[in-house]
Amino acid sequence: MKLVRLLTDFGKATRRGVDYADFTIDQYHALKILLTTRDYSLNYVGALLKDLKLLLKQSHSEGLHNSTGYQHKEFRKFSEEVDNVYLTDTELQQVNDLDLTKQPRLDRVRAGWPVPSVSDWSLYRIAVFGFLGTTARKHHA
Repeated sequence: MKLVRLLTDFGKATRRGVDYADFTIDQYHALKILLTTRDYSLNYVGALLKDLKLLLKQSHSEGLHNSTGYQHKEFRKFSEEVDNVYLTDTELQQVNDLDLTKQPRLDRVRAGWPVPSVSDWSLYRIAVFGFLGTTARKHHA
């Protein structure tokens, strides 16, 4: 589990170890700084901190500790807005309708659609849309 590995690293970096029963808001801030200095995206760091809060809340509800530091108003998940690039239904249908019998590699990649690699997507883009490709669109949830 990534969170456990990161908490172990955090314990070594702070030379204090990690005691879930005594996890304070100061440790939360120190962990947040450690994670953001590792060039993780803010959304990834926020997801890890949310998981930590859930772990602390669950272990508290199971009576494994009495600490309520996770309830502090600053102990929260944070995130940043990102641009999600996606294809329209028409563009997805165009990819699906392509005759790739003479290009077995692309045919195999399409079988794993919609998770091709960047280089495979570049080949698709050229095959489907020509060299101009499509324009990126921002997805609003």
